[in-house]
Amino acid sequence: MMTSRQRQLAAMRRQQPDRVPIYIRGVQPHDARWVESKDSSFAPLIDAVGQGQGMPCPYTGDLRSGVSLGGGVFLTAAEMPVSHQREPAGDWDLVTTTYHTLAGALVGKHRESPQGHPGMVAEFPVKTEQDVARAASG
Repeated sequence: MMTSRQRQLAAMRRQQPDRVPIYIRGVQPHDARWVESKDSSFAPLIDAVGQGQGMPCPYTGDLRSGVSLGGGVFLTAAEMPVSHQREPAGDWDLVTTTYHTLAGALVGKHRESPQGHPGMVAEFPVKTEQDVARAASG
């Protein structure tokens, strides 16, 4: 049986993994405001993804973390601790997200509206070639 990392790398190399890698994107069990905004029908999915954080889970076990690179999302099969800090800033909250990679931290910021308006990026976490190396380190 392959590890999550081996499975994802095999798929990226167009090799045959032992099963299809799975990732459920957009479910944020760590964000109480996001969870509260969802219908109760989301509860089983939120619980499954929440249980998968930091351990293998049938629903989330293969792709562990994502980092926005400006043109998309970089996904990794390695565990990458992520922390969030929210600062109220008038009409928008400023959310700082720190990705703790093996080669050092990547810090990004985005604005979220307490009124539910679409958010916007204030600072991408990958800004330099050194940041690209950090993102690739897992």
